Amino acid sequence: DLEAHLQTRDPHAYLKIWGTIQNAGLPIEDTTKNHYYGLYRKAVAASEAEASLDPLTGLEKRLGLEREVRHLTAQYAPYLVGRSVGRARKDGRQGNERTRKRPAELPPLSVLFIDLDDLKALNAVSYAQGDQAILNAGRVIKELTRESDITSRWGGDEFAVLSPSTSRKGAKQLAKKIQEHIHTKSQEELGFRINVSIGTATYLEDAKTPEEFLYAAQIASQMAKRNGKGQVVQFNSQVEAAYKKNATNGGLAPYKFLPNPTEWYEAA
Repeated sequence: DLEAHLQTRDPHAYLKIWGTIQNAGLPIEDTTKNHYYGLYRKAVAASEAEASLDPLTGLEKRLGLEREVRHLTAQYAPYLVGRSVGRARKDGRQGNERTRKRPAELPPLSVLFIDLDDLKALNAVSYAQGDQAILNAGRVIKELTRESDITSRWGGDEFAVLSPSTSRKGAKQLAKKIQEHIHTKSQEELGFRINVSIGTATYLEDAKTPEEFLYAAQIASQMAKRNGKGQVVQFNSQVEAAYKKNATNGGLAPYKFLPNPTEWYEAA
């Protein structure tokens, strides 16, 4: 009966088996108990990995990239704590330029927001072609980024790349390269040139919280579309001011992370 449960590869089944062994007082050696609990943990890990990946592109979903943003920005926290924040700015945000500069001992951290332009026109011809365009874009992004980069299908026709040890200049270069390769790939495989609007932001230089970091890149991406599409825009105070001046209905709401999914219960 136990082996039949194991064939399901369902984490709940593994946990049920382990709990039964633990609580029933069966004369089973600890090594066997640990074996079943180990299988349970492996099944959980596999299930979590599958749930975190986009089924079309195989890239991380938004939640996975957000998790890495939280993790990677945490290294800057000691630098921000206790620093003088200066006077409140006119836009209500605290801080001066000194608090936004990256400490020399820490590597830069940049993020790219990538938006495929005019995909609706392709979907009007065929949703299969629209899916192929998204798949091609995902492959290009994965091929052009490093193993240390976190690549994500943000949703719909939007992607994001979190790039550790990448400066503002490096982020712009990567964005241009992604843009050019998606142009070429879409023309070759679909006979339809896909334009790409990309916004970039660099932590501390452009934002001092994880939420501001992602928000800044989103604003830059919106400005890239507003400026005629097919553009690469790097976030700065001028870009922010221009966006807010012409934003409809107040523009993008301040960024909020997705709620964390319920944690798997782990018995002590």
